[in-house]
Amino acid sequence: MSRFRDAYGEFRRLEVEVVSVSIDSPYVHRVWAEELSIPFPMASDMERTLLREYSALGRPRPLLGELGQYHAFLIDAQGVLRGVWYQPETPALTPVDEVLSVACALA
Repeated sequence: MSRFRDAYGEFRRLEVEVVSVSIDSPYVHRVWAEELSIPFPMASDMERTLLREYSALGRPRPLLGELGQYHAFLIDAQGVLRGVWYQPETPALTPVDEVLSVACALA
C-alpha cells in the first residue's frame, strides 16, 4: 500500500482513483490508514463478496476460511477491466510502475 501511497499523486493526475479492498475490518483499515498515511479509500469486504466476484480469494484455510490474495485491478470509467496484476500469497511488491504505465496509456 505504501507504494500506491507514494504514487498516488501521479494516479490522481491521470484521474485514476486508488481503492484498497481487503477482508480486514474497518477498524484495521483505519489503523493502517493512520500509521501509513494512506490518502485513498480502504474498503472492508469481510463477507468476501467483491473479492469472490473478482476471483481474488485463495484456497480456504482451516479456521480462517478464504483469505484475500494480492491483486491490483485497473478498471476504466466505463467499468471495463483493463488490467490485472496478481501477486502470490506472500506479500510481493505490486508493479505500481506497470499499473501507472497502463493507466497513462489509457488516459
